[in-house]
Amino acid sequence: MQFLANSDAIIIDLRRNHGFAPDGVLLMESYFFNDAVHLTDNHNRDASTVNQVWTMPTVPGPKLPKVDLYILVSKDCFSASEDFTYNLQSQGRAKVIGEVTGGGAHGTKPYKIGTYFTASIPFAYEVNTVTHTDWEGKGVQPDVKVPADQALLTAQIMAIRTQIKRFAADTERVAKLQKIAEQKQKELDALKPKIN
Repeated sequence: MQFLANSDAIIIDLRRNHGFAPDGVLLMESYFFNDAVHLTDNHNRDASTVNQVWTMPTVPGPKLPKVDLYILVSKDCFSASEDFTYNLQSQGRAKVIGEVTGGGAHGTKPYKIGTYFTASIPFAYEVNTVTHTDWEGKGVQPDVKVPADQALLTAQIMAIRTQIKRFAADTERVAKLQKIAEQKQKELDALKPKIN
């Protein structure tokens, strides 16, 4: 994160990410907000508890609350990678590009139901403080829906165009950015299926 501190935009590629440690999710989310933000309430049916989930007020290294943030997703994203994406999108902190994700929001536990079989049964669910729901069964809905293989170039073009607007007075910088955007657009067009 120290390396990214001076970035104008960050693209986080979670395509085909099936999940990772929930504590890691919270740490990563915390870098993109200045203050502690109440993200979700975690309802645990087994324990009959509700735990509020807030971003961490401090993190190792610099926070990046103003950097433009883009998250790439695919239909293969599941669980914690969806949690990260859903929370940042719902808070208006990131643009999500790619495919609708897998839809695994509820925590599960394995239960043995025979010698060779187990059943994975939900025991917990989250309620987002903005949407008042979660992504279970429906997935995270991208802001820009494109096939997974087009998501990176699409995000790069979006990020460059945002910078062109931001630095409109710097004509030399804008000219360089426009050339890069045109090249990226050609690469993206080459990926799109040809219509006869």
